[in-house]
Amino acid sequence: MGLDRFIQDSKTSSPKESSSPSKGGVEDFIEDSENEDDKIQVQGGFEIEENKNDKETEVIKIFGGPGTGKTTTMVGNTDIDDFSGILQRMFEERSPDNVMLIAYTRAAADEAKSRLVSLTDVTQTKADERITTIHSMAMRFNNLKPQDIVEIRWSNDKYNFCDEIGLEYNLNSGSDDEAEMLSEPDDQGHVFFKMLSWLKSKLKAPSEYEDCPLASAWQYDEDKFVRAANAWEEYKNQKGIWEFDDAIMESVNNEDTVDAKYLFVDEVQDLYPLQQAFLDNQFGHVDRIFLAGDDDQTIYEWAGAKPEYFLEMDGKVINEMPELWEDKTGYWESEGTYILDQSWRMPNEILRLAKMAIEQVDERQEKQIKPHHEGGEFIPLRNPAPSQVINLINPDDTMVLFRAKYQMNEFGKELIKAGIPYTDRFKTWKDDVLKLRNGIAALKNDDRLMTGDQAARIIEELPDAALNGSRDTLKNTFSAQSEVATAEVVECSYYNRPNSEQELRRWCREFKTDDMHYYRTQAVRNNLVLDNEHLSPHGVELETIHGSKGQEADTIILSTDSTQSVMDNMPSGELTDAERRLYYVGITRTENRLVMCQGIDDKSPEISLDTIFGKEWREMYDWANAKAPSQEQRRM
Repeated sequence: MGLDRFIQDSKTSSPKESSSPSKGGVEDFIEDSENEDDKIQVQGGFEIEENKNDKETEVIKIFGGPGTGKTTTMVGNTDIDDFSGILQRMFEERSPDNVMLIAYTRAAADEAKSRLVSLTDVTQTKADERITTIHSMAMRFNNLKPQDIVEIRWSNDKYNFCDEIGLEYNLNSGSDDEAEMLSEPDDQGHVFFKMLSWLKSKLKAPSEYEDCPLASAWQYDEDKFVRAANAWEEYKNQKGIWEFDDAIMESVNNEDTVDAKYLFVDEVQDLYPLQQAFLDNQFGHVDRIFLAGDDDQTIYEWAGAKPEYFLEMDGKVINEMPELWEDKTGYWESEGTYILDQSWRMPNEILRLAKMAIEQVDERQEKQIKPHHEGGEFIPLRNPAPSQVINLINPDDTMVLFRAKYQMNEFGKELIKAGIPYTDRFKTWKDDVLKLRNGIAALKNDDRLMTGDQAARIIEELPDAALNGSRDTLKNTFSAQSEVATAEVVECSYYNRPNSEQELRRWCREFKTDDMHYYRTQAVRNNLVLDNEHLSPHGVELETIHGSKGQEADTIILSTDSTQSVMDNMPSGELTDAERRLYYVGITRTENRLVMCQGIDDKSPEISLDTIFGKEWREMYDWANAKAPSQEQRRM
């Protein structure tokens, strides 16, 4: 079943009765690979071993640059007539039972399922079976349910384990997600688990922990790390619980293979060595593998994802299927290698900048991509004040991208001061906050009605001294109604209608629940006082560059500030190809206007535009704020 049907299952912290992961894990894999004649190259990607079966697997590589419609080409699109995605056509003509798609994320898998259910006669049940992720496949192979997986369970397994062995583990210290793996955690528990995840994903034993970029953050010796790693494995075995990588490793060691003739794998460039080993096992068992991705968008190199794995794999075609390609927009670069060449997103000016950035990378697949439309605007800013950046926001469609979450958080504070609502990972403007804002705005603007939910939120948040009646009674009464007269809400309080700034500040001075913390209170108050209640938080999104992949916006504001931990892992201070690809991903989210900010955060080390583009960019563009102060001057 795996994650695909997880929403339909109730979560529980009690694991089902299942076997535990093999204790050998990585060690078993390393031992097995050492016994093989063909060595597996972890660094730089795996070499595909010679097939153990007689079947020769065909390989089709599909390179889909940013905005070139890779998902549409692979799956199909409900908005395009007279076009069939490759999977759509194979579902219709060769039976879904012969086809399987392994998507990189669950969200991507769900999107593919939704499209194919709409485009073909396939049922949702069959789509769940044939469209999955490596994590879900590993769960199926090992007969696991969500309650068996550490990353899904409600139970605080990592916290409890750290408490047992004496490591600090702050539950509020942040996530262990891939995009943040090179950000140094605040406690040793998170350092331990991030390092352990890095080692396992790269198929390295715990004794090699010093290879991890975060090794300098570990405050103890090697023996303690190895003992803790062994203790964690024993803890999981005793509890009967698994991590995702345990399940994948078990499937790799068992040489599990998919039940399909035609296998599609998306975002191949981002597979880390453990996932690569899973994919390698499929060769010689399926007739054809379609590998889709873009080496220029390899953004998880910290975990061992290497574009070489995709680049160095040879395309191979035995039985041509010309009907699959007749309506596609691209060209055959060589046998088994297809390049999508039409951007459906970027104008020519932005595409030119993107090429300048990515051509700084030596080892890559050249792609002749055509722009979606003429035009585009580039605004380079040097050491800009936050107000300069905020003035360039398109309130209807802007993404503001940062290298790290703490930078994103700092800029969010500036948006709060300016009264600009936005979406972010911290859910500053979540639905309940927006209902409260909209309800008070209805009072402020003398609207006759507001929704019942908005009225209930106002009652829920007013201080005790401001209420003229029972909070619970009023809240229940209003929430049961679809609409409530604004005059009725005013009558329930000792406040006057907030038609003046003074009265408005009374309504927003303090809120009752802990959920309306300082920043949310400031966000609502400033938004209303500055008359910005017409703005929706959905028009402006704060995100990390990693998190922006697969998204797009009319206006992209891209910070070139980095982090010290990233800078420390750059050999000789040179910008790595991995970082160049990351900024390329940020640049290529742009539909029309790109704003690049060099030095917006004076506490972070900055990457210059000269480093990203080469100095040639100066021949075509000038700084939009030529007299901007330096970071040192801003600190004074």
